[in-house]
Amino acid sequence: MNAMVMLADGAHAVNGRLYILGGGIRSVVAGMPYSVVAKVEVDYLEATANHTYGLTLHDDTGEAVSFDENAVALSFSGGTGIPGGHPVGMPIDVMFAFTAPQLPLDPGIYEWRLSVDSAESAGGSVRFSVVPPPASNL
Repeated sequence: MNAMVMLADGAHAVNGRLYILGGGIRSVVAGMPYSVVAKVEVDYLEATANHTYGLTLHDDTGEAVSFDENAVALSFSGGTGIPGGHPVGMPIDVMFAFTAPQLPLDPGIYEWRLSVDSAESAGGSVRFSVVPPPASNL
């Protein structure tokens, strides 16, 4: 399955469409909200099967980021079905967006990795940097 993952200032997935504000960012300020957006092309012949989609946050060494011994990850399962009138053989898209948890991440490089049925998906990751908040002039 092909996939695309990106960061944005904000995003929602509604009725098979992605609504993205400030998409394609590569740098976030520590402690500030941002969204993670993903689109997965499910093969037509696999559309009626249930799949498990997961996103896990990794640091620049490739290790999963964890807090209180819990990995920073989310997952959900489901099937897409085949909408009426959908052309035979055309992939069916699964899209989702979520606001990333405001974690106390140290400045550095991180990566959200997408998996489908426990296997990493082609194109399914996004590397980004966390930068410290700007100094206050107060």
